[in-house]
Amino acid sequence: VYYQVLPPRWLGEMFTHSSDFIDSFKTMYNTADKAPVLIAGGVLDTVIVGTSVTTVAKDVWKVFPVPSTTGNVMVQSANNTAINHIAVWSAEGRKVKELTVERNRTSVSLQLPDGAGIYYLKIETAKGFVVKKVVRD
Repeated sequence: VYYQVLPPRWLGEMFTHSSDFIDSFKTMYNTADKAPVLIAGGVLDTVIVGTSVTTVAKDVWKVFPVPSTTGNVMVQSANNTAINHIAVWSAEGRKVKELTVERNRTSVSLQLPDGAGIYYLKIETAKGFVVKKVVRD
């Protein structure tokens, strides 16, 4: 993540005017190092890239209770689609849990990681996948 104090394009209109304050600021701005500053960096442990991904309709999945106070949630298919795999991702983009589901299961009870937060469940089936958001209080 980079931070830049003031992008140059935002100053174009202001610099068409002249006053003591604008001229002083323009002088300081033109002599300053305007390079973006690295604020934070990291490495992703997993990146999902696909060219021909099929997604499953979102309305055929129920995830409840949301929010969950205990961290236990139920993932259920409304049209009896079998679940193959569920991956749990934190809001920061880290995979925090994986679950391979026994064949022909259309509902699964899942325990979210400890601690309150927002999590994303990637529910995979033979027909594709869907991502559902859950909240743990």
